[in-house]
Amino acid sequence: MSGVRFEDLEFVNYKNIIDAIGAMESPSRASVAKALAVSKTTVSYVVSDLIEKGIVEETELQDSGRRGRPGLGLRLRDGAWCALGAAFISSHWSFVITGLSGRVIFRHEAPEISVLTPDSLLSSLKHELREIMSSLPHTMLPAIGLGLPGIVDIERNRIIVANDMKWHDPIDFGSKIEKEFGIRVYSVNRYTAAGIAEFRYANPERDLDMIYIGLGHGIRSAIFINGRLLSGATYSAGRIAHIVVDQTGPLCDCGKKGCLLTLASSDVLIRKADELRKLDENRISRLNDEGVKLDEETICTLADEYDTCAMKAIDTIVEPLARGLGEICDIINPRKIIIGGPIGYSSRYLVTRLRECLRQKLTASPAGEVLKVEQACLKDYGSALGAASLVLENKADLLYRAENVHSSIKNEER
Repeated sequence: MSGVRFEDLEFVNYKNIIDAIGAMESPSRASVAKALAVSKTTVSYVVSDLIEKGIVEETELQDSGRRGRPGLGLRLRDGAWCALGAAFISSHWSFVITGLSGRVIFRHEAPEISVLTPDSLLSSLKHELREIMSSLPHTMLPAIGLGLPGIVDIERNRIIVANDMKWHDPIDFGSKIEKEFGIRVYSVNRYTAAGIAEFRYANPERDLDMIYIGLGHGIRSAIFINGRLLSGATYSAGRIAHIVVDQTGPLCDCGKKGCLLTLASSDVLIRKADELRKLDENRISRLNDEGVKLDEETICTLADEYDTCAMKAIDTIVEPLARGLGEICDIINPRKIIIGGPIGYSSRYLVTRLRECLRQKLTASPAGEVLKVEQACLKDYGSALGAASLVLENKADLLYRAENVHSSIKNEER
């Protein structure tokens, strides 16, 4: 242990105890001490300090069947600190603020951005952050989580490339936000962020082998194996948009033909719906009604209402999706696939059809025996919630440093 400073050991205990309280079912001082293999005295000392600082609060444990009063439990306190997450979805920023436990306490949708450029996205993000940070309900952890389009360098917090946005050069978001607002940035792909949120907050069976599929202008997956998210050596694990599912298919912006992105994205769905509604057999479709906006949400809504044209449009993207996902299932062997993104969380019909097609394709495969295909639960705020959870992953470090800064300021004032 030589060379280890007292403050390093103090932080290790601080972090481990906060993480344990957040992760355990019904934590108490005794159960935390046992789980971490440290003394009850150490746990009591740190917990008392955390209670005093408003980070942890005591609760009454449920009766365990023993004599006497139930013991005191512990939980992270949502009323003092909060975490902020933002994600770019379709054409606007979505924001979520959570307490330390991950409970959502505030949601906000920014106005749509008419011209989607890196500068317009950054400008909108900065404007909304100024407004939100000036009226936060609690003290903010000094960081923000971002869900960004494309392949995201999670160490430098920048977009490497975003083919669905037609951005081919690196785009720096992180350092610009950190410099202007004086906070840390944690970032990840926007659909990966949504997958993280579904895995952590909408997974009651606690399935550890799961794939989240985000369908929108881009297509991306978040792959969890034994509870761990795959990132990859260059942060591109889960980049299924450029799997070739039809070698004779359309030319993709990446240079290949028949990528999943060219056959199953929002743009493809809208284009197919526009073609189909003009046919004589589909003239009675509500997609032809005056004033109806031809977008992914409208198509998905009408398909769920059994509009024949809208259902046919969705059928055209189901087959390539099933083809690509069938191959992934044979490799990964997940227990659950969650269909999300603006298309996935908007259409029960798509999820039902995809479930049927995958069941047929995996009839002779062991992967199909246990596979569940479900619709995303967290809808349009899942990505922002997943981004906020990136901040919560680092809450112990952020809280520790924030409290030390406050202590230093108080000492200087004295």
